[in-house]
Amino acid sequence: MYKKGVALAVLILVFASIFLSGLSLIYFFSVDKKISERIDMYTVSDSVLIQEQLFDLKVGDIFTRASATISPSSSREEFLGLFKKELDSSMNSAGTVPDTLSQLYSNLQVERVHISDDKLTFTVDVEFSNEKSDITILYKKSRTLEKIFK
Repeated sequence: MYKKGVALAVLILVFASIFLSGLSLIYFFSVDKKISERIDMYTVSDSVLIQEQLFDLKVGDIFTRASATISPSSSREEFLGLFKKELDSSMNSAGTVPDTLSQLYSNLQVERVHISDDKLTFTVDVEFSNEKSDITILYKKSRTLEKIFK
C-alpha cells in the first residue's frame, strides 16, 4: 500500500524545523547587534575617561608650575598671567596635548581665583565628549586646583 502523498507528520516536522531555524537566526542577529552596541558604549565612555585623566595630568602640571612663585601677597591677575604663560607653552610644546586644554582659556577669569593667607585655589570647568555611531557622551566637570602655602 504505497501512497503518493507525504505523511502529515513529516510535513509538520519540516515546516516546524524551518520555522525554528528562521527564528533562531533572527534572535542571533538581534543579540549580536545589542552586544556590539554595548561594546561601542564602553569604548566611547573609556575614551572620555582617558581624556579626563590626560586633562587632569596636564592641568595639574600647568598649575604647579604657574603657582610655584605665587605667595599670599600675590595678586590674582599675577597668577592668571603665569597660568596663561604656562598654558601657552604647554599648547606649543611637542607631544600629545589634549584638545580640552584649549577650554582653559575661557576659565582665565579673576573670579575663579582665590588667594588667602593659607592657600591658592583656582576653579576650572571643562567638557569632555565623544561620539561613535549613535552613542554620544558629554561629561562636564568642575575641578578646583589648590596650593597650600607653608
